Amino acid sequence: MTLGGGVRYIGSRYGDDANTIRMPSYTLVDLAVRYDLTQLGEGWKGWQFALNASNLFDKEYVSNCGYYGDGCRWGFRRNVMAQLNYHW
Repeated sequence: MTLGGGVRYIGSRYGDDANTIRMPSYTLVDLAVRYDLTQLGEGWKGWQFALNASNLFDKEYVSNCGYYGDGCRWGFRRNVMAQLNYHW
């Protein structure tokens, strides 16, 4: 089994060229787990399962603001993706 994780910190910054919009900082947590299914028996040889999660705690944050007056945008919510791979 392989475990991985990370923390992404984005500091406060201005959201426009005139420096009139101040965007707050935010921190996101990511996680990855990978498991070689061969550990379950010889019949699973070559199979691997992976699970990846971005923004694990579903933090709501403003990711960016438009430079042309089109407003600010929310960042991506929690995203979880599972994969089942076979290597021959």
